Amino acid sequence: MKDIIVERASQFIKSNKIPESPLVNWTLDNAEISADKLIPINDAKNTLIENVSVKSKDSEMQIDASKGIVREKVMFEVEAKK
Repeated sequence: MKDIIVERASQFIKSNKIPESPLVNWTLDNAEISADKLIPINDAKNTLIENVSVKSKDSEMQIDASKGIVREKVMFEVEAKK
């Protein structure tokens, strides 16, 4: 996926895969995202997130059973909790 603007989403990335069918060789490049929550990823391999700006209300990232998750030039802006 490339050149995306998301103005409102419930989650930045959500990938709940299983070992027999992982998310493989996925790329997100040049994106601006505004989301309530950040990342739950299960069973991903060779994922690239590059040139991405993310605004979120939550700071939690959960990455389980995954390999090769690469973030390059990624900026996270998290709203302060009141």
